[in-house]
Amino acid sequence: MLVFDSHLLVTVNYFQNQESYTLPEFVILAIEKYLNTGWEADIRFKPINKTSLPFETGLVLSRTGSKFYERNSEGAMSKPFLRAGWFNQLKFKSIVLTALIESVNNYTGYDSNTGFTATSFTKIRDISIGIRLPKMLFAGKVSQGAILSVSGRNLIKLGGSGTDIEETSGLSMFQKV
Repeated sequence: MLVFDSHLLVTVNYFQNQESYTLPEFVILAIEKYLNTGWEADIRFKPINKTSLPFETGLVLSRTGSKFYERNSEGAMSKPFLRAGWFNQLKFKSIVLTALIESVNNYTGYDSNTGFTATSFTKIRDISIGIRLPKMLFAGKVSQGAILSVSGRNLIKLGGSGTDIEETSGLSMFQKV
């Protein structure tokens, strides 16, 4: 018999980060720095909170805008892009399975020659399987809750148009645990 003892967790974060590059003098058109600003909301729900088979699901929503600065100029501001993800986690004994499916709308990349390019798609962002390790003594302290896992990121892009910058650059703005 499954017990439907639900729990709700809501987290909202605002972020702003800037990255700069040192460019040689002979480079004329290139991005010197960019500024990302936005917010992310993580809404988790545990519809099944039974000790032997806990299940957690939730939404990950975010909005980000980027401003790019070219050498000696202000650059341009991208259209804000939106992400909506569906997170699931199932635990059974010492096994932990997680999956994150994500849709992205108005995601923009920047090219000095063509400017901003928009793209929209849905993808399997992350799938992982892990095993919860028993309590161990590490550096004189007892560790508990450690999970050894194998995961795949950005495995399949389902429909849509354009390029996913995470596939081409290895960069990821949001890291989920």
